Amino acid sequence: MGTNYDVVIVGGGVVGSSIAYFLSANPDFDGSIAVIERDPYYTASSSSLSTSAIRQQFGTAPNIAMSKFSIDFLRQVKTRLAIGDELADIGLHEPGYLVLATPERADAQRAKNRVQRGMGVDAELIEQVDLARRFPWLNTDDLALGSLGLGSEGWFDGPGLMQAFRRKARTQGVNYLAATVTGLTMASPQTVGEVVLDNGDRLAAGTVINAAGPWSAGVARMAGAELPVVPSKRCVFVFETPARIENCPFVFDTSGFWLRPEGQLFLCGIPPVRENEPDDFGLDVDYD
Repeated sequence: MGTNYDVVIVGGGVVGSSIAYFLSANPDFDGSIAVIERDPYYTASSSSLSTSAIRQQFGTAPNIAMSKFSIDFLRQVKTRLAIGDELADIGLHEPGYLVLATPERADAQRAKNRVQRGMGVDAELIEQVDLARRFPWLNTDDLALGSLGLGSEGWFDGPGLMQAFRRKARTQGVNYLAATVTGLTMASPQTVGEVVLDNGDRLAAGTVINAAGPWSAGVARMAGAELPVVPSKRCVFVFETPARIENCPFVFDTSGFWLRPEGQLFLCGIPPVRENEPDDFGLDVDYD
C-alpha cells in the first residue's frame, strides 16, 4: 500500500517523538507527518532504558546551548505537553552534577569551567579539602578538585518524557506506524523518494528524518550515506547503602564511573575499556 507524507521520521523514541511534536506544533508547518517505530512497546528502546540525566557541564559551547534549551523546556513540560487538563509530569530533580578530577585532569576541568561560566552555567570548582568536608562519604584521596553544578542539572523520568511527547504529537495529527524500515528508494542521489516497510507498505515522503539513534548509521546506509554513529552497550546496576546519603548529586568520576540516587537506592555504571567494547547489544547485563 502506498501513502504520501510530507515528513517521515524513522524512529519514535524521545528524539523522533520530540521532532514530531515540535514540527507539528509549528504554526508555519501544515504538512502530514508519520513516525515509524519498530518497537511500539519500547521494551528495548534506548529512551526507555536510559538513566535520563541532564547536565550543563560540557566543554563545548554547542552542547551547553542545547542543554540550556532542554532544561528550560523540561521545566515547562507539565503544561507544554499537557493534553486538556491532564498535565505531563516527568519527575524532574535538579540536585546538580558533581564532576570529579584527578591532578592529571584538573587543568582540563578548570578550562571547561571557564567555558561553562562564560555561557552562564552556575558551576563551582571545589578543591580537595572542601570536597572532603562537603561530601564526607566521598573518598577524595586521589582527587584534586570537583566541579559542582549549582542548578539546571539532574535527572527525570525518561520514558515518561518520551510518552508525553508521543501522546502530544498524536493529538497534533502525527501518525505513528509500528513497522521496521527495510529500505529507502532514491528519487535522486540526494533525495529519498519512498520509505519501504517490512509489511510491504511504501511511503512516499517529501522529507525523511533519521532519528534511529544507535541504529541511524544503518538507516543512512540505505540512502547511500555513511554516518559515523556506532552503538555502544552500557549496563546500569542498582545498589543500596547502609546509611542514607542526603542531597546526593549525580556523581561522575574520572574513571568514567557514575552514580545517582533513585528513590532509596542508587543507579551506577561504568563504561568498558575500549578493547572490551561488547559486540552484543542484547539486553543481557555484562557483569565483566
